[in-house]
Amino acid sequence: MGLSQLQERAIEPKHEHIADLICERINESITVRSRRNHLLPPDLFSDPAWDILLYLYQQRRRYANVSIKSLCLSSRSPPTTALRYITALENHDLIRRMPDPDDRRRYFVSLTLKAISALDQIFADGPCQNHFHAHCRNFGS
Repeated sequence: MGLSQLQERAIEPKHEHIADLICERINESITVRSRRNHLLPPDLFSDPAWDILLYLYQQRRRYANVSIKSLCLSSRSPPTTALRYITALENHDLIRRMPDPDDRRRYFVSLTLKAISALDQIFADGPCQNHFHAHCRNFGS
C-alpha cells in the first residue's frame, strides 16, 4: 500500500475545526519543547520517539511526505539513535516505511492508524479537553 493510499485511509478528526485545534496543540507542544531545549540542557530531556511521532503527526496534517532523513533531523538526536527509534516505532506498529516510488533508495515514513488514533486521543483529551469536547458537541459529534 502506497503513502497516498495510507493518507486516504487515515482517520481524520471528524470536523475541520477540531483538526485545526489539535494541530495548534501539536505546534504548541513542539514550540514548548524547543524553548525548553534552548533554556535547559537538552540531554536531560531527550525523547526521540515522541519527537518523531509529533513530527509525523504534524506533517500528516500537511499531507507531506516525510523521508527518513527529515525524520532523523526532527528527532533532535544523532542519526544512529533516531534510526534505532524509527525501528522501535515500526516494531510497535506505530509507523510504516514505504519506498519512494520515484527513487527506490529513499523511504518515506508515515503513522499507522494505531498511532493516529492514539495521538488523536492524546491531543483531544489533554488539559483542554473541555474546550475540544464543547466544540465537538457544537458540531454534532
